[in-house]
Amino acid sequence: MRTEDWQKLVRAHLEDRPIPGIAAVVIRQGRIGGFMTHGLSSLEDGIRIEPTTTFPIASLTKQFVATLVVMLAREETFRLEDSIGRWFPEAQGRWDTVTVRDLLCHLSGISDSAYNSLDEQVPTTEDKLVQTIASAPLLRAPGTKWEYCNSGYVLLGALIHRVTGQFYGDALFERIFFPLGMRDAQVYRVDAENMATGYELDGNSIDVEDWVDPSFCTPADGGLIMCIQDMGRWLAALDRGFPSLEVQEQLWTPARLRNGALAGYSGLRIGMGWFMPTVPGLPGLLQHEGAFRGFSSYVGRVGEKSVALLANIDDDVSELKVLGQAILRELV
Repeated sequence: MRTEDWQKLVRAHLEDRPIPGIAAVVIRQGRIGGFMTHGLSSLEDGIRIEPTTTFPIASLTKQFVATLVVMLAREETFRLEDSIGRWFPEAQGRWDTVTVRDLLCHLSGISDSAYNSLDEQVPTTEDKLVQTIASAPLLRAPGTKWEYCNSGYVLLGALIHRVTGQFYGDALFERIFFPLGMRDAQVYRVDAENMATGYELDGNSIDVEDWVDPSFCTPADGGLIMCIQDMGRWLAALDRGFPSLEVQEQLWTPARLRNGALAGYSGLRIGMGWFMPTVPGLPGLLQHEGAFRGFSSYVGRVGEKSVALLANIDDDVSELKVLGQAILRELV
């Protein structure tokens, strides 16, 4: 597939959707097969999207956090089957049967209700978030049902901090971003250079997304920002076996419940920080979507062909999964 062919798909997608700006990259066999940027990072200032424009990547953060956790487990910092209760006394023994693996695979039974109820305009801290999540009872016994859980990844970020003594963002920089040359990848900062503005569609107008306190933009369930060049470097590194084939195998092996049954359902299996949906024409698809406060993101991978998309408008407008899968079908 020629660069102009997949870029034509992007332009066709944009014709039907009011997307302020978008950045895309395609990877083939460990090499970047081309970038595309279109539109504006700031409608108010007329600033164009560039390959170095940074976006909050929302839940794509989870694949980086999961990779780091598995790396630490293979270094015997802890085991994936360890109880998380030893690091979280805030839960007063109620999480003793929840394992690190349960958090990674959304099998913990931990509720998102307390986390979702917080006022995002009131500053918070990592410890306060842990205390809040721990205040809600378990929904069910761990390992008995898959249910997407942002709180579990907030806890994984706190776990990295408590085990290593490093904030999860610093640990990611040291072990993943710096080695791969991902120069703009970092945890969200208000003063980050070249960051796009997030927008929402309100009727027929596109408005700046409502303000939230920056402390809610940093947890490990969705706190990273990066540019499309960094996403390209990440996907190319995966094709080269980064960080190791053993780590990749653990990340991309479908999760199982305690009774041995596959987690998820017939059309969707669950890895660690990645989903494995059944999609016609895309055998072995690995993907994840992200959405937060005026931004959306998508990463999809089939074999050694990948696509990443970043946009500065809500996902129900951008529909990046639709576009990403269309590009992947052409690639494969």
